[in-house]
Amino acid sequence: MLRMLMDNRQGQCGAFLDEPSQQLLVERLRRGEKGALELVAQIHGPRLLRLAHRLMGWNGDGEDVVQEVLAKLLARPDRVGGDRGLEAWLVAVTINQCRSHRRMARTFRNFLHRRARETQPPVSEHGPEQRDVNYRVRQVVQNLRPVDREVIVLHHLEQIPIAEIAKMLGISANAVEVRLHRARQKLKQRLEGLI
Repeated sequence: MLRMLMDNRQGQCGAFLDEPSQQLLVERLRRGEKGALELVAQIHGPRLLRLAHRLMGWNGDGEDVVQEVLAKLLARPDRVGGDRGLEAWLVAVTINQCRSHRRMARTFRNFLHRRARETQPPVSEHGPEQRDVNYRVRQVVQNLRPVDREVIVLHHLEQIPIAEIAKMLGISANAVEVRLHRARQKLKQRLEGLI
């Protein structure tokens, strides 16, 4: 049953599917029913977009990531299932797609930097936007290692419990707690004097 409700993790109104309805939706996808993917995009798209946007460091590539995730779902709906539900599968694939996207972007960026190193003028680091605390905090989070950024975004921004994060990342809850602790320490060091 599709219901509209306040999603505490999102902090905004969103659609919610109970577990039997999610399974029914997955079955519709597997049968290739028209409109099933659109319903998935409507229900889960906003959250996946926000997650991808945050994991990609607020750089605008989130829409591409979500489109790739939905394309994977359309191409292989039989992969959804097992001990994870549809939402957990979508989040896990979004995380992996962000990792792949960052690797490709880094490779492309390195190529461009090597080619244009001599002709590029230096970029000023003292624009008015950098004085904005929110911008600077985002920059610090963006500059964390991707594995540190993932746990910070999933736990603190998406408010996903540690046990769920462990399932999504395929690691133990203790490993998630260790990553969170280390990432928090890095954030604390880098934010000293900022706030």
